[in-house]
Amino acid sequence: MLRTKQRRLVFVVAPIVFLCLVLFVTLPEGPPVAVAADGRRITIEKITFGTHHSFTQGKWWVRLLKPILGKRWAAQRGCYETRITNDLPALTVWTRWENIDNARPVGIEATILDQRGMESELILYRWHWSKVPHPADPRPYEARVAWLASNYPRRSKALRLRVYDRDRRDAPTQAMEIAFSNPASRRFRDWNGSELPVVITTNNAQFALTSVQRASNALWSFNFVVRTNGQPDHSWIAGGITASSASGNVFSTRSNLAANVTTNIAFQLRGAFWPEEPVWRFAVEFFRVADFQPKETWTLKNIPIPTRTRPHQFTTNLISHGNWPAEFKLESIPLGVPSRPQGIRRNANVHIHFGAPGWHVFLAEATDDQGRQIRVEVDPGAARMVYQFGLAIPAGARSVNLKFAVCQPTIITFGVTGQSFTRAARE
Repeated sequence: MLRTKQRRLVFVVAPIVFLCLVLFVTLPEGPPVAVAADGRRITIEKITFGTHHSFTQGKWWVRLLKPILGKRWAAQRGCYETRITNDLPALTVWTRWENIDNARPVGIEATILDQRGMESELILYRWHWSKVPHPADPRPYEARVAWLASNYPRRSKALRLRVYDRDRRDAPTQAMEIAFSNPASRRFRDWNGSELPVVITTNNAQFALTSVQRASNALWSFNFVVRTNGQPDHSWIAGGITASSASGNVFSTRSNLAANVTTNIAFQLRGAFWPEEPVWRFAVEFFRVADFQPKETWTLKNIPIPTRTRPHQFTTNLISHGNWPAEFKLESIPLGVPSRPQGIRRNANVHIHFGAPGWHVFLAEATDDQGRQIRVEVDPGAARMVYQFGLAIPAGARSVNLKFAVCQPTIITFGVTGQSFTRAARE
């Protein structure tokens, strides 16, 4: 009986000893480490790439025995697995923090840099774990933080993680930087693209992307011109841009638009355009903000102006727009100072929840029961789902009439060579 137990123990221990020897020989000298000026120490413990990410924390010998002795046994010894999933392949950097306390917390924001020093947009951490000691215990403690980057320089061999703190004015300030190797394959097919300006013609309309200029770090300004039958057409506006690269980067910005007629169409997109990418594709959502067809409108007449304590609200299905439910609410608010420069002195707010895929809601016109025009403001809301409008209803009005336009975008895709706008940004 004793010999049988000894044999079993050998079968369990021998593979573990062999694995430890292999790891000792094959692993590099140590993981990437950086130390901040205030003594905080950050170590990259793992880097994963794909749509499913996992990280197991705990002592090394517990992690090795976990598959044999089970999750419950490992959890009792502080060994846990964390999983993160996302729709598109992305990079996740798992870090361990040491020497942190209330005065020296972990960094929650970071960026990714390529080999040339090009920096991405700020990324909030995706996962955070810490074992906080008793409040009376002043000793520093450990924590773990993971950042998931969907947009990063996939063609770069070497990458850097730059961690930021916040200063007294809540502005990002660099804390530390740590280098690591790109775990993803760097073999990609190439796309075709043209230098700016790029012009796409569909039906009788001509859509032109005229310039892409850097507004600030990882923030870019796009300018478009639309012509119909060869003549400038100012009834279009850009409501969203999705940028993508052949290497797999995809990021987008969408907006709840104001139906304002402009001479040029401008739009800002947050994200980094890596110089290593030869071509970027921009799928732009263009909306017409004038000359709406009857089937595109939703009109509400004689809506009584509610008291401040009892808003007027209801839910209805817009049959002509896919039979999706729309939630409407009109509420009165105290007359106050405009919340934005040259804004209106609003006394009412309109809230609409309409989450139909591909549709957008504009407040095309607002009048009171005496036929007077009502000044309108558009609030950010949640693009393509929650719409918010501010109203400055004239004194003496008893009810309002609201005309909404519910329409779908025209999507135009521009293929642009990266050098045509990165070169312009440097000039």
